Amino acid sequence: MDNDAINQELDELARGVDQARAAVQSTEWQLASRALTEVQDRIGRLLKEVGDKDREILLVPRPDEGDRGG
Repeated sequence: MDNDAINQELDELARGVDQARAAVQSTEWQLASRALTEVQDRIGRLLKEVGDKDREILLVPRPDEGDRGG
């Protein structure tokens, strides 16, 4: 997933939180539950995606001081 897709997922996540908040304010518990479940699913996917990217960065070999000509 590229950065644009991650940002779009984050936008959708924020909309889901807003939906859940509105549902709670109007005591529509079933709607709040569905919205929060969707938010939870998105968070799980995003955590996996960001974690994978973090591991990719850690796996990139870093050059030794001598390799930089210094």
